[in-house]
Amino acid sequence: MKSTKMHGFKNKFKDNQGRYKTYSLFLETKAFSTVRDEAVFSLMDEDREVDGKVYPSLKKMYLEAEDITEYLFVTEVMGTSWEHWKRLCKNKAINKHIFEWREELEIKLRAKGIKSAVDLADGGNYSASKFLADRGWLDKNSKKQDTTKDKVKEEAGTEIATFLKRVQ
Repeated sequence: MKSTKMHGFKNKFKDNQGRYKTYSLFLETKAFSTVRDEAVFSLMDEDREVDGKVYPSLKKMYLEAEDITEYLFVTEVMGTSWEHWKRLCKNKAINKHIFEWREELEIKLRAKGIKSAVDLADGGNYSASKFLADRGWLDKNSKKQDTTKDKVKEEAGTEIATFLKRVQ
């Protein structure tokens, strides 16, 4: 995991009453316009600079961390607690972003894995070649659906051919 620790932000994760901030942590939320100094991160793809202050992209940090469990990202990179992360994930305005990041991270990690398999297969690795030939990157349900679709097409083609023979 690549580490980009967020030093100096830990005290900005809670409000004056000791509650974890969620919505107000992000530059792009409506809360930013009312309490400008509370924003710590940007939800955009890249870091943003506003009035000389840089707001690091949490999405960029999330994807660079490559932590599918999210635990190390939360505790080491963000420098906050798992409880805080769960609250961020439950926030409707923020959770849609986190869902997209999770999806993108999964695709990124699959792509890296498949690239590694291609490199191994190019080197003559039988297991990697078999993985690629069997489309091992697809989940089992996708393979079953494809097989079912292929079977239906095949059966339909056979039935049409049989019907056309009878008609002629």
